[in-house]
Formats: sequence, C-alpha cells, structure tokens
Amino acid sequence: QLNVALERPEALEDLGLINPMEFLSYASIAKAVERVGDHAASIAIIAEEIDGKLVDNLAAEIATMNREAVKAFKSALNSVEKRDGELANNIVDGVGEIRRKQYERAVEKVMKWKTSPRNASLIKTVLEDLMRVAEYSADIAEQAILLSIIVAESPLKK
Repeated sequence: QLNVALERPEALEDLGLINPMEFLSYASIAKAVERVGDHAASIAIIAEEIDGKLVDNLAAEIATMNREAVKAFKSALNSVEKRDGELANNIVDGVGEIRRKQYERAVEKVMKWKTSPRNASLIKTVLEDLMRVAEYSADIAEQAILLSIIVAESPLKK
C-alpha cells in the first residue's frame, strides 16, 4: 500500500490520508504495535516457566509496572486516534518516569530476592519486556505528535 500511495498520490485520498508522511507514521505505529504484541507473548511464555511463588513486594512491583506500561500503550493509541499532541507529549515524558520509578525499583527487588538465578533472570526479562512495551508506547506517541502536526499544517485538514 505504501508503494501504491507513493506512486499514485490519489491513492492517499482513497485511504483517507492527507500526505505520504502520514502513511509512514501509520506504518511506524503498526510496527510498534506488532513489537508490543511480541513482548506480551514473551511475558506470557515466561510466566509459565517461573518456579514457585513471587514474594509479595516483588509481585506488587511487577503488577504496578504492568499497569503503567499498559496505560502508556492505551494512551498512546488514544493519542494517535485523537491526534492529541499534548497527550502524546505526556506519554513520552511518563515513560522516563516508568523507567526511573517502577523498572529500577523492581530490578533492585529481583536482585535481593532469594531465588534461583534462573527465576531471577526470568523475572528480569519480564521487567525488560514491560519496559519495552512502555518504550514502544513512547514511539507511538511520538508518531501521534507528528500526525497532529501534519494535520494541523495541512490545507486539507480532516
């Protein structure tokens, strides 16, 4: 579709798009959404491999980080749908907070947890996957910022 849109600009209109840059943004968003799915699948597979029960404080940290990553992802998609640059900027800023507050604190608790090196490694991978979900959410939000600019500057505003 991208090649067709670039070769035949009238195809953009058929797709409901303003210009080729908008199409490229959607392609980038689709790739990021696909990667989020890959990380979600990784988390599901790893969850089955963990031996025993997590200590409560670590389980709570992981749950908090999960909520924040999912919230960032949903908000990023919402910012694209609404072409809301302000919301998108807040998401980008918030991802740094997720790394500083949730991720680093959770990794520290994993290192203090008395468990097998295998379990510690699995949990650390889950945390890294969650962090990547948040980072891909920021990438999506950055595309939402670009889309908001494209639409605002276009003489053919939607």
